[in-house]
Amino acid sequence: MSKQKTNIEIINKWITIDPKKIDKSANFLNIIQFYLFNCPVKNINHYSAVTVNEYGWDKGKLPKLKGDMLSDNNLKNRVFICNNLNDVELTILNNNLYGNQFTNEEFVVCWRNEKNIVEALLYLIRCAFAHRSFRVVKKNNEKYYYLANVDKGRIKGRAILKESTLLKWITNIQNGS
Repeated sequence: MSKQKTNIEIINKWITIDPKKIDKSANFLNIIQFYLFNCPVKNINHYSAVTVNEYGWDKGKLPKLKGDMLSDNNLKNRVFICNNLNDVELTILNNNLYGNQFTNEEFVVCWRNEKNIVEALLYLIRCAFAHRSFRVVKKNNEKYYYLANVDKGRIKGRAILKESTLLKWITNIQNGS
């Protein structure tokens, strides 16, 4: 079995989802609405979603938004933004973030793909929902979203984020600078 096929099989097991079993709570619907249908990353929606910039987070204010998003103690030293697509899989492997484990430790590994860091994070989440590459797991009364962005056999990103983190990010972005 090739390395690529093995890695994709691991990701597919990690994100297997049965649409009939999705908890369609108000929080879940809010998350889907924002990150999928109204994703605030420029040039990815064919309709007029409000962009991060239009929420008031222009280039000079993006470092504050990034800091607000990533300052949570659960994410400190667990966010890996890769400038090169080939580095995504290496980062996942080198930090032991690959297995089929269901953990409650938040992390993000994603490819920038010529986007700023905030947009790269949002794009990873959007792609996971758009391509049904996610799973929601409840542990210790908290919901965790297991997200993956896989395209043509290439892993572009992987994350575990708490539902509360995703909701906090929505509030931070929509409140503007």
